[in-house]
Amino acid sequence: MDIPSSDVEASLKLQYATLLMYNIVVYTTKVSICLFYLQIFRSRITKWVSYLTITFLSAYTIALELVSIFQCNPVSAVFDPVRPEGQCIELAGAFYGSAACNIVSDIVIIAVAITGIMPLQLPRVQKGLLFLVVTMGWLYVPVAYPLSVSLFVLLKAIAV
Repeated sequence: MDIPSSDVEASLKLQYATLLMYNIVVYTTKVSICLFYLQIFRSRITKWVSYLTITFLSAYTIALELVSIFQCNPVSAVFDPVRPEGQCIELAGAFYGSAACNIVSDIVIIAVAITGIMPLQLPRVQKGLLFLVVTMGWLYVPVAYPLSVSLFVLLKAIAV
């Protein structure tokens, strides 16, 4: 079954846009959590860690966006299946680096929440439930990196 090149190109454009938007969505979500922490936790250390995390998130997101946008020269070679003269870089390193940075930032964000909850004067049951809700974020951390690697391998296999 032959797929028309216009359908392939449209699909590749959608995939390209999705990649770019995904990076921004993850970034804005994590920054909004850090900004929320700045409002609710008054500790100088928590504020310092939140600002440092926002800086870290900004730096790696800008780098990842630039690599994602300019992965091919010319950029249109990303979504033009019949452009043989385009040169593209291998994105494996960027995906692995992104997964590692995301996991580190997730661990820091969860740790900041836990350290902010510990000194709260709440009844034991409420504090326990609050810890439970916050630590549910830890459930995804051990799965995130292997999942990212699996998705990258799958996408690479599909593209070949």
